[in-house]
Amino acid sequence: MNETRRAYQILLTAATLWCALVVSPCVVRALAPGAAFPDIVYAFFSRICHQWDSHSLHLFGVKFAVCERCSAIYAGTLAGILLVPVVRASRPMKERWLWLLAVAPMAADVLLNATPWYATSLASRVATGGFFGVVAGLLIAPTFLNACASLLHLHDPLQS
Repeated sequence: MNETRRAYQILLTAATLWCALVVSPCVVRALAPGAAFPDIVYAFFSRICHQWDSHSLHLFGVKFAVCERCSAIYAGTLAGILLVPVVRASRPMKERWLWLLAVAPMAADVLLNATPWYATSLASRVATGGFFGVVAGLLIAPTFLNACASLLHLHDPLQS
């Protein structure tokens, strides 16, 4: 297996495990109601997400470890990583405007929510977070893969 494929599999596995960790409190509470694991996961994610119950997805009556927008960002990033081989994004995209394009709808949704004329909804939080996540996955994955390939070639004893 070549280095790029191995690096892609590592990235894909890490993103999948991260998304599974987000949902894990729901599954664990359903299977083992007294387990401490969900509390550890909630504490971990509390550093990066507000975790408001009213803004969180639920499974089996238990909220995800992060809010709807964060859940969508993570799921979207996983989808973007999965799309990399399909769209053949093999080289890093350095265009900063792509990041601005990805974050603009999400930023608008958050900022408009501060006005009396607009309130975010499940649909807006998931759509804007998901869009950002997919673009992020498409932008980050090729950069990660190229960085891994460069590191492996720099330290390849066969090339000395």
